[in-house]
Amino acid sequence: MIEKSIRIDEKYSATFDKFVASSKGAIKVIDKNLEYDRYFYRRKESIEKAIAQVDNGEMEMISHDGFWKDFIK
Repeated sequence: MIEKSIRIDEKYSATFDKFVASSKGAIKVIDKNLEYDRYFYRRKESIEKAIAQVDNGEMEMISHDGFWKDFIK
């Protein structure tokens, strides 16, 4: 087997996964992110959710000075 790296648009991921499954083992997907950190995608999802909440006003972002003021108390 040879190894090649590819990048897949997240919107196309499900279609690609179906294609890989239909290859009957001729294609093996190796996710380097999971090799180094098995919680990579959970943390990525959590960070993206927090960013969206700050952007839409659901969550307040603490300023640098505000953080240190509360931290040093």
